[in-house]
Amino acid sequence: MTHLAARNGLSSSVAPARLNSAVTSPTAPAARGDDPALDDPSLYLNRELTWLAFNQRVLAEAENDQNPLLERVKFLAITGSNLDEFFMKRIGGLKQQAAAGVPEPTIDGRTPQQQITECHAWVRAFETYRLGVERTLLDLLAQHDIRILAWSELSAAQRGAIREHYLKNVFPLVTPLALDPAHPFPFVSNLSLNLLVTGQSTDASQPVVARVKVPVGQGIPRLLRVPSQQPRYVRLEEVMAHTLDVPACCRCATTWSSSQLTTRRCTIRRFIQSIHRVCRLFETFFIACAMRAQCWCCIHTNPSLAQLNVFCAKPARIPKCAPSK
Repeated sequence: MTHLAARNGLSSSVAPARLNSAVTSPTAPAARGDDPALDDPSLYLNRELTWLAFNQRVLAEAENDQNPLLERVKFLAITGSNLDEFFMKRIGGLKQQAAAGVPEPTIDGRTPQQQITECHAWVRAFETYRLGVERTLLDLLAQHDIRILAWSELSAAQRGAIREHYLKNVFPLVTPLALDPAHPFPFVSNLSLNLLVTGQSTDASQPVVARVKVPVGQGIPRLLRVPSQQPRYVRLEEVMAHTLDVPACCRCATTWSSSQLTTRRCTIRRFIQSIHRVCRLFETFFIACAMRAQCWCCIHTNPSLAQLNVFCAKPARIPKCAPSK
């Protein structure tokens, strides 16, 4: 572990020590000659911190030179998905216990708030170390001519091709949500990648802040292939951040031609007409159900309902006219 930390640009005396100290007991262990009781916290490990220590062992597989390079990249990705699950399940449960005021410590002697604090400290140290491993793997991928480029590294032709692909395949899925004091903060779904964008409206003096969700996982990959003979990729969120100059009103114009727009307008018009017909069907049915004391023909001849265009089929359970005595 020491030589791996040094290779990733981290101090070998700091990173492993900080990571390993997270799973030690909060109290000093009993002396060698003592006979501690079975409820002594020094005899037990913390459930959450040992789970994080397992994630450190997964990261060690990403550092192992004996594993194939792409397998090492997969192990690195697994550490990120493990942390996502850890915060959604484990940290979420601890926060609920802390909010409920649970004072009882676990068998290892830690309260819920103490576990949250120690987990956050462990994750901050782990993330610093993991970024060093990521840089190492990216350098190794570059040696095999596989690169993840920044937007500034793309040529003008590559930017134009990526922009055209984004406007055609990704931009129709993008829906900004404005933030203002009159509305609650929008719901941010789990495992979502978001951009916080600040803009200036033409009819307002104050800047507009919006949340833009990156539509990853809807058939859209996070890494977009750059037109090149070599495997070159650019992150989707970086493409979106450099394509914010496209207004939302241009979404249709950049996707369909004028003939396609005309066809879509006709389709939408027919769809709206069909909705109106369905609404009138339901309206007629509910009026008939509300007037069960009258028969179907009475509903048609009722002056108060004459303005309605009743054209649906006769309901099966509407009573018939009683014969005149």
